[in-house]
Amino acid sequence: MEELRAAGHEVLVVTAPFDTDYWAREREVWLRRNLGFKRSEVMSVSRKERVHGDVLVDDKVDNLVRKVEQDKSTSAVV
Repeated sequence: MEELRAAGHEVLVVTAPFDTDYWAREREVWLRRNLGFKRSEVMSVSRKERVHGDVLVDDKVDNLVRKVEQDKSTSAVV
C-alpha cells in the first residue's frame, strides 16, 4: 500500500457489509491495524462495480467480472 501511495496513487478500501451489528467497526479496526487504512479511506457498498477506480482487487470473482464488464478500462485482480 505504501508503495502505491508513494507513487501518488489514492488507495481506498471498498468493502461489502456483513449482516451483523458490529461488522463496520470490526472491519475498520482490522484494516487500520493490518493495512494502515484510515476511517476516511474505507467505503462500504454492496455493489462494488459502481465504484470508479483504475484497479479493483477482490477475493470474490463475481465482483471482478461485473466491474470489468461495466468498465473495460479497469484492471481486476483476485
